[in-house]
Amino acid sequence: MSSDLTWGREFDSNRPLNPIMDMIINNIYIGKVALVNDVTNSGIIQVFIDGVDRAGVTDENLPLCYPLMSRVIHVMPKVDEAVLVLMASTKEGYDRRRYWIGPLLTNYEKIGHDNLGSGRNLIDDPLLNSQNNKNLERDIFPIDTEGSTTPNLDDVTIVGRNNTDIRQSENKITLRAGKHKKNIPREINDVNPVYSILEFIDNNNSYSLTAGDEIYLISHKGRNTFKKVLTNSDIQDLKTNSQSMLYGELTVEYLKILTQAFLTHIHQHPQKEPIKKEVVVDLEKKLNEIENLLAKNIKIN
Repeated sequence: MSSDLTWGREFDSNRPLNPIMDMIINNIYIGKVALVNDVTNSGIIQVFIDGVDRAGVTDENLPLCYPLMSRVIHVMPKVDEAVLVLMASTKEGYDRRRYWIGPLLTNYEKIGHDNLGSGRNLIDDPLLNSQNNKNLERDIFPIDTEGSTTPNLDDVTIVGRNNTDIRQSENKITLRAGKHKKNIPREINDVNPVYSILEFIDNNNSYSLTAGDEIYLISHKGRNTFKKVLTNSDIQDLKTNSQSMLYGELTVEYLKILTQAFLTHIHQHPQKEPIKKEVVVDLEKKLNEIENLLAKNIKIN
């Protein structure tokens, strides 16, 4: 028995050949995305693999490379990024069956686009510049109701290519946008991030929370109706034609004063000004502040 290092397994010259197992050996390579021209919308790309593909070959003539990731989760690599390529090979050479997974991103700062060199470092030298790089988005932006800065490795996170993510913790889902300052991924946006949290506490308690500069609640059966799917121009129209909500406690306070003023409304003589009791004076003040009852950044239709 001899060792065949070329094919990565032991080769027994006396063993009967299996026409499948002995002809096809799977190999994994790092390749550079050369062309993303997915006309069939099935995740097909074309990847150049140094040492495998002929130098000078045009991008269009590279073999098609099919995704290994489920199409339920849509993510496409960008040109010049690195991907892992699984490729069947034969003893006569490489065939054209290729499958990709990726892209390979070295750290959060490069989540919008990373290059082949950095992608290779992730595999060849994962500890390269480890003190300066954070490979996991959750290490930079932990979000915990108790203020913990320790990332939970059990969380499942889908990270966008810019400034969004969906994080699933135990009994909790968080949707975020604008989590870091625009174009500065290392600096947390502590001014106006927008996010929604859904959390199940126990059989007696759960809550939902939505935060943002402006919040719009749309019902298809509201007083003002809008299209079922809003375009950007529709959203501008919504801002103009929707109604501000009221601050509940302030409104109740106003109604109590209004009621007391009505119940204690007294004219000392007919056709004379009413006696301005203290509650009437309070009502006059409230009338001047009535605009304060509106929650102008929370609107409904």
